[in-house]
Amino acid sequence: MAKQEVCVRSALHRGDYRKLTYWNMFGKDRRVGALFGAMLLVGAVLLGCFFDNLSCRILGIVFCACPVLAILIMEFQILRVLRRGNLEARTEAEYRLGPGGVAAYSAALPDGLCCAWEKIGGVYETRLFYLFFINRVQMFTIRKTDLSPAERRVLLSLVHAHVPQAAMHLREAEAPRD
Repeated sequence: MAKQEVCVRSALHRGDYRKLTYWNMFGKDRRVGALFGAMLLVGAVLLGCFFDNLSCRILGIVFCACPVLAILIMEFQILRVLRRGNLEARTEAEYRLGPGGVAAYSAALPDGLCCAWEKIGGVYETRLFYLFFINRVQMFTIRKTDLSPAERRVLLSLVHAHVPQAAMHLREAEAPRD
């Protein structure tokens, strides 16, 4: 039987943080982008068709401003995080994935943070990362480039063996074959 454990060191690079933040906002759940688009459309209609009505004009400005303000606030938060310096050193962690779950060890968490597979809220695969959500906000982030092909196969087989189908959001639907 093949080894069913992966141990990998991974960290976010400077550009990764922005990509992940935008993916988390718009890519993970397309409804947010659709909502922002609908707000802009409604705002444009209110401003274009009912500009003479003060209430509609104010409502149109609010509808158009909300998505723009949300993105500006998100950009401000991203810049705050990046300004603290050396993101790679702050996010570097050693991840251990095995039959018992996922664990992360870092300078901030020397004793580690362990999460059983049953507690994983979702596993996502993006173009650059494997993301393991341990709750709605926190996630373990493993760069694909930090994994060897063999480690990737083991990681995917562990996910397919322990994570319910509804919580898996992988690019390849089938488990890898050895």
